[in-house]
Amino acid sequence: MYEESDKKFISGNVILLILKLVLLAIFVFIICWLFLNNNNKKKETTKNVDNTFITNINAMKESAFEYFTSDKLPSKSGQIVKLTLEDMIKEKLLLDFTENGKTCSLTDSYVQATKTSDDNYALKVNLDCKDGSDFIVTNIEKDNKACTTCPITNPDNNTNNNNNTSTNTNTNTNTSTNTNTNTNTTTNNNSSSSSSSSNKGSSTSTTTTVVKKVTYKYYNLCGSCDSTEKEEPVKEPKKYNLYRVYKYTDWIDGSKVGTNYENKCENVKTYNYCQTGTLQYYMSCFFPTTYTKNSYSKTLYLNELNYKTMEPYETTANYYTSISDYEAFLNQINKNNDKNKDVVKNAQDMANATLNKNDYKFTYSQVYRSGLYYKVDFEVTINDNAKINPYYSEFLKQNVYFTPIKFNVKFKKIDTCVRDLSTNKNKYNGYTAFDEETTKACKYREKLYKWVSEQEIDKYLKDGWVKTGEVVQKTM
Repeated sequence: MYEESDKKFISGNVILLILKLVLLAIFVFIICWLFLNNNNKKKETTKNVDNTFITNINAMKESAFEYFTSDKLPSKSGQIVKLTLEDMIKEKLLLDFTENGKTCSLTDSYVQATKTSDDNYALKVNLDCKDGSDFIVTNIEKDNKACTTCPITNPDNNTNNNNNTSTNTNTNTNTSTNTNTNTNTTTNNNSSSSSSSSNKGSSTSTTTTVVKKVTYKYYNLCGSCDSTEKEEPVKEPKKYNLYRVYKYTDWIDGSKVGTNYENKCENVKTYNYCQTGTLQYYMSCFFPTTYTKNSYSKTLYLNELNYKTMEPYETTANYYTSISDYEAFLNQINKNNDKNKDVVKNAQDMANATLNKNDYKFTYSQVYRSGLYYKVDFEVTINDNAKINPYYSEFLKQNVYFTPIKFNVKFKKIDTCVRDLSTNKNKYNGYTAFDEETTKACKYREKLYKWVSEQEIDKYLKDGWVKTGEVVQKTM
């Protein structure tokens, strides 16, 4: 019984072990299959990327061959002409395979042509993408390059392979026997024909048509570049005359040195042009009737004259002529708070007590500057037989009489002064001329030259230009 039980136990363990081994084998198989499948996908992806990269870089190369025609290739040895991928897409040489620069760089990818020392051209094609970068270096052959300049680019249009040569020679010879010979020859590769004629006439002249050889390039039936030479008439250049003319500018203050400048100098007068003003000063001396002297001297300070902005140039004095002068005097001494302002307070009382102008005289100096002030000196002289009509001053407690004087002072406004020529005085309306001086003044004018055509010459002559007599002949 125990033996049978042990056999069953052993048999169960073996089956369990086999199941575990089978499961382990299945797990290992799945892992290996997943690993191999992933590697295959990677290889396939890499292969696809490589194929796309090669396709794109070759497309760039082919587009470069089409782009770099003779007029776009560098002209000097070592010179480089570069075109970025972004430029190629903008020029419609390529379709955009970069997804707007997401997969490949538009600026670091480029094609460039370099002229080598052996007069050939090296072409470099560089493609820089996220999955890799590489470049190709090849040559642009001189023959291939020349063919890009052919005017005929479609071989189908040249099935006849035309190579045309045309020569026209006209010779007319006139003598007394009048012989005229005209020969015309035309040659064509498709078919050729020639004709000649000789006519004898009765005139004498010789005309020769000048021809030049011109090389034409075209694509032949095989699609390669071919060329032929053809003689064509040379057009006579058109000739025309240019005339040299001159004209002076207006006179300008100053002087200039040069062959095209004319200078003149002369002695001229200048003035200091200034705006002016006038100040009036009212003053009066008063004398007690007991005053025994017949003269009196005093200095008048002209406080209203500012030495920084005003310069007096003329001083005049006169007697009071109206009651308004007396009123102005009283206002002035009250405004200045003069110590004698209370001697008389009524203008009419002062006028009544003023000596007659025949009973007193005065002399005065021109205004002068002393320190910070302008001053004027004056002296009053009273006649011995002067008729006095005194005024009793409550302030002085005595009888007095008056000898008033009115000063007019004209001055320059310093800030407005300008020194200028006497001939320019009309520019300074409202100004007064001072301080005449004689100085040397110069002026100049320029002699302008131009070359003008025969069609323009009359217009320039009407505008004051003058012919120099110089003529040159040009061709166009």
